[in-house]
Amino acid sequence: MGKTAIIGFMIGIVGVMSCNESTNTPKNPETTTVDTTSETLDTTATTKKELPDPELVNKYLVTEDGLLNIKIGDSAKQHEKYLKKAVQENGEGSFPGYDLLDENQEKIGFVFSENDENTYKEGDLIGYMEIYSPLYKTEEGIGVNSTFADLKNTYPNAETHGSEIEGWTNTNIGGLAFRLDTHFHTYKIDESKIKPSTKVTQIGVWGAKDK
Repeated sequence: MGKTAIIGFMIGIVGVMSCNESTNTPKNPETTTVDTTSETLDTTATTKKELPDPELVNKYLVTEDGLLNIKIGDSAKQHEKYLKKAVQENGEGSFPGYDLLDENQEKIGFVFSENDENTYKEGDLIGYMEIYSPLYKTEEGIGVNSTFADLKNTYPNAETHGSEIEGWTNTNIGGLAFRLDTHFHTYKIDESKIKPSTKVTQIGVWGAKDK
């Protein structure tokens, strides 16, 4: 190969390399970097909007310990926003406690007081809750207006008992008691006599038994 041909070959290689660099390298790297960052931030913002708000998810959740961050055994003073002094009267007597209110100050249940054994201060602690609003449900979706069939399908090992005085009938699951719209005046009952369509009228919260 002659000297002239070699020089021409080298010039050709340099030309190809220049073309490749021109194709692969952005004309304005700074502008491209800003655009990429912008796209990443937009994607992150969209993802955050799509994530459920934990407070909304748990707002109506009933557990064996309570709801609305109000727990069995808490001091009533901790939750003055949601508790209003009241007395519940039924066939078994009069019971001091608190109307249980939601964030809009609407009554959703009743809280029975329990004495503080350390200070002997009457009505200081939350001893038992009754929830009447159908908005509040267990993690499995059971609440007021659920049926007895729903209960047994969800909690097949749950036990149901009556009561001698009022005839109140409850299906018990751990620290929860689901009051049914039927009456049995004996503790032991034949569950086959309860219609599957019988509704839950309230949820009782006793607190987890393993505590």
